[in-house]
Amino acid sequence: MNPPISTPVTSRMRVLIRADASEAIGHGHIMRCLTLAAALAKAGAECHFICRELPGHAQALISRYGFPVNLIPGSELSSAEAIAEDAKLTLQFAGLWQPHWVVVDHYELNTEWQSALKSIGCRLLALDDWPHREHQSDLLLDQNLAADAEAYSAWTDNTCRILTGACFSLLRPEFMRKKVNRIYSENNQLKILINLGGADLPGYSADIVEQLMPLAQRLNLQLVVLVNQRSVSYTQIAEKITTGYYPFAVQLQSYCQDMCSLYDSVDLAIGAGGSSTWERASRGLPAALVVIADNQQATAQAAVSAGMAVKIGDFTCSAKLDLSALADVLKNPQQLQHMSQCAAALFDGCGPERIVREMLRKSCQDLQLTAAQPQDCTLFYQWQKEPGARRFFRNPQVPVWSDHRSWYLNVLRSHAVILYKIMLCGMAAGYIRLDIHNRRDAEISVLVTRRFQGLGLAGIALNLCASMHSEHCLYAAIKNGNYASRRSFRRAGFRPSGKEMYVRHQ
Repeated sequence: MNPPISTPVTSRMRVLIRADASEAIGHGHIMRCLTLAAALAKAGAECHFICRELPGHAQALISRYGFPVNLIPGSELSSAEAIAEDAKLTLQFAGLWQPHWVVVDHYELNTEWQSALKSIGCRLLALDDWPHREHQSDLLLDQNLAADAEAYSAWTDNTCRILTGACFSLLRPEFMRKKVNRIYSENNQLKILINLGGADLPGYSADIVEQLMPLAQRLNLQLVVLVNQRSVSYTQIAEKITTGYYPFAVQLQSYCQDMCSLYDSVDLAIGAGGSSTWERASRGLPAALVVIADNQQATAQAAVSAGMAVKIGDFTCSAKLDLSALADVLKNPQQLQHMSQCAAALFDGCGPERIVREMLRKSCQDLQLTAAQPQDCTLFYQWQKEPGARRFFRNPQVPVWSDHRSWYLNVLRSHAVILYKIMLCGMAAGYIRLDIHNRRDAEISVLVTRRFQGLGLAGIALNLCASMHSEHCLYAAIKNGNYASRRSFRRAGFRPSGKEMYVRHQ
């Protein structure tokens, strides 16, 4: 059952996420969107998912992560009419909820869909992994190691910021916990994970196990096969385990709640070249890659070039595995150790936070200044108490609450002082204060909270305030050593005038 749609009343950044999961496409799109949603929520945003009601949809999974989700009628998005209907249904929710951002992670939802969503005045982040189609987005993300920003520039306009590479990887936090100390030696009995992601409806997993039989016997391998119970592979492998067909150990799993621990328990993974490539790499797990879709070619090649994987098959053109390449790796503990080290060195776990910062940075162009209200007194006091907030104030001491409250209420009553909140995507990010000295001159000061520093927010807010008060010549007293403030004021058109004075002539 869908949650009720209501007009927002909270002062939080609202992000609508449109992605799908199904038995055919798996849960990859949803999982990376959940990672982004968790980072957004940590930054104070409110996230809501819209998904098609396809067989194997992820409503229960998304709800377990604590995010509301609305299902729209499921159908194949194989025609312009179906895509237009999807946009219409998504807009019915978006028009009421008024998101600041829409995130779309979907191969079928095209530039017409994106334009329709942007028509309500929101910004749009598109996730992709293959530069072959147009986008009408403010941000475009390709987290793959081999992603080329220049290749995407032909498919976006010049206002779109393109984010590419492993530094933006949407790895869930659990994958960045302390890594296991992998030690490979010639005496090890190797445990191999086979997991192609999704539901493996074509039944590749069973075929891979079959082809591995001679090698598994010769090297005394243990196999762990993770495949959806709906796959024909699950039934085939289960029957062969029951009848004792395999002359080596085969463990079959239909579901795994803790992929991180599973990766840590094996020595090498045979997998597809999709987004799980980076999850495996984050755990320092060497990989033998089997390409099962054209859009995995670049990722597979990048993983091989990075030294963390070997490519052993391409099922888009041949069903035969390169067992000699796999055997060379498995018989070489030094190479396995090197692959593990190369994989583990790729990721720092900060990708989701970087994406959130880029979303906020892009939103700075939409910031607003609103008059401070009596109920904001506590908020302003919290800002005063942030470490270093008053370092360059005329009086650097944090006032006691009673003094702050008296000062704040007096400021609101004063005709000589104007106090604005800096609002970014519905969130209070700091304040600007104007002290009106006469009909011509006014002193201006700005404070941006620590959470929003480094976005260029102060300069944009100062410029907006100056345009709102063009009747005044604005000046600011900036102490020596306050380099960040000087940069912000310079960006807003202020110029030095004396020892510690900056002036903007209107």
